[in-house]
Amino acid sequence: MSSATWLRVNRAKPCPVCGKDHACKVTTDGAVAMCKRIAQGAFKESKGWYFHRLIEKRHSGNGQAHRTNSRLQAQQVRYAPQIYPDAQAAIDAAGRQCGGRFVNKWTYRNRDGDIVLRVIRYALPDGGK
Repeated sequence: MSSATWLRVNRAKPCPVCGKDHACKVTTDGAVAMCKRIAQGAFKESKGWYFHRLIEKRHSGNGQAHRTNSRLQAQQVRYAPQIYPDAQAAIDAAGRQCGGRFVNKWTYRNRDGDIVLRVIRYALPDGGK
């Protein structure tokens, strides 16, 4: 693990463990997160950092460890649910992620007037929706 390259989390790619966008780090291959906040589930603690495996390793019959479904699991880490401060921040992030142009939004409310669903439509660069 000492040879791993660490990337700082940010708003676009928050910590997959605590969901925050600062202080934490993830290895470039997405295998391990170094979280400052969540100890539960960590495989190691060092100087206030909690290390979490994001891609589990299993041992083959010859005693050598190898990754299981590392490509799929790396995609799951990349698309892990993110927490946004409000709905508009989530809408803006979705637009940046798909590279589309905002077209319209529809808000659905329950009988009490509380928002229960928002549908957002983007015009994608390839002409799709």
